[in-house]
Amino acid sequence: QRTELVERSFQHVLDRGGMRRTHLRGQENVHKRYLLCVAGFNLGLLMRQLIGFGTPKGYFYLNSAQIVIIVWGRMVVSMILVEMKSETGEEFVGTQITVELC
Repeated sequence: QRTELVERSFQHVLDRGGMRRTHLRGQENVHKRYLLCVAGFNLGLLMRQLIGFGTPKGYFYLNSAQIVIIVWGRMVVSMILVEMKSETGEEFVGTQITVELC
């Protein structure tokens, strides 16, 4: 199961980033381009985890986002409030609450 997740991310970077066939000369240039593609993929994952969108098109429909972090003793509570509009113009609010013990 773990290898399936790892292989899926590599396949996504190779297919969507156009890395299966590169037309660059030199291993160093190919390595730079691969790092840039992987950095973009990881940025999309971070955006998806923090605000729920991993693409600029999805972020376009976001009206506002607020992040609230409360530290109480050894407990950290983080809450993300998101106000969005859909493609049809409807507006709705979403929340995500995370509780962690330090």
